[in-house]
Amino acid sequence: MDRVLIDNWNRKVRPEDEVYILGDVTMKGAEFATEKLLQLNGTLYLVKGNHDRFADSPVFDTSLFEWIRDYYELEYKNERFILFHYPIEEWNHYFRHSYHLHGHQHNHMNHNLENREGDHIPFL
Repeated sequence: MDRVLIDNWNRKVRPEDEVYILGDVTMKGAEFATEKLLQLNGTLYLVKGNHDRFADSPVFDTSLFEWIRDYYELEYKNERFILFHYPIEEWNHYFRHSYHLHGHQHNHMNHNLENREGDHIPFL
């Protein structure tokens, strides 16, 4: 399975691409994380998730990521993206057309679609 995931990643992601990972890379430890991340194309950034304890291990090579943070605000093409592992209902510039991207969710896949139809997301 790992080989297929890595091959699929590298077919889509070019070495010059930037990829923001929104957490939960692996629960298998620092050595496993290093081995797999070394095989991925792109410049990687990590917004840590609750299962990313490997990133704090002294044996993990943190240089595999451009940076590792808990939260990040990205400006891209005049748009603001709030990157955080957990979904939150309100964020910086919430009412000014910013977008919150997250990696952690246990809800049914329709949860986000139903939220988009609600009136508490003013810009969608």
